[in-house]
Amino acid sequence: MQNYWEQRIAVRQSGALILHSNWAHRSVIDFVSADSITPNIFPIGVDFTHYPTKKIHHPEGKIVISFFGRFTDIVKNFYVFRDAINTLPSSYRNRVEARVYGPEKIPDYLVNEGFKGLTFVQGEDKKQALAETDIVVFPSIQESYGIVGLEALLSNCALIATPGLGMDSYMKSEYSCEPTVSAIQNKIIGYLSNVKKLRSDQAENTFRNSVNRSEFTLGKMTESYIKVWKELYEKNLASSFGNK
Repeated sequence: MQNYWEQRIAVRQSGALILHSNWAHRSVIDFVSADSITPNIFPIGVDFTHYPTKKIHHPEGKIVISFFGRFTDIVKNFYVFRDAINTLPSSYRNRVEARVYGPEKIPDYLVNEGFKGLTFVQGEDKKQALAETDIVVFPSIQESYGIVGLEALLSNCALIATPGLGMDSYMKSEYSCEPTVSAIQNKIIGYLSNVKKLRSDQAENTFRNSVNRSEFTLGKMTESYIKVWKELYEKNLASSFGNK
């Protein structure tokens, strides 16, 4: 949505519009084209085998809280995450290892504040990062779908994410949290106050099971794309015969 004029051209010239959340649909109406064609909205499919189900606990027994995104990203709301961690009461902050996965070297000031910085990870390194993470904080203020949150839940991480955005397509209400320092802290403290339950939920695949549904599989997403393509093909075919 950064370049709305390009989006307007794309939407108006498209025979079919595929979106992955109701929030994305609202954004198209509000910012791109109020008279756009009726969209096809279906979830993004994932390969469940690509995500770890078992957690790797911190060697010192700490709870690992991770943020995935740029350290200067206003949309991803990194500064709220940073402030929420930094202003935790010391009795809770000392029990936490805060990790930030970004595309560049972590700034020295974050290291001095006690954050552990790691570059973006993919493949087996990503699986390892998610397996070692207990809580993913995802306080975006704009998000068309939110792959980070979906991957967190698939990896049995507790999720703290903004409601009213694309994450609503897969996120239970109990994982939603307004993107403010105090609200995020309350969620974190809630988990830290009952680590036994957090560990139990992880062991019982509670977070993963919340998204373990057929609509989130690659097969289902592929079927949806094929259905849209067939409808578009048949429409164009009928139009071609009508012009003869």
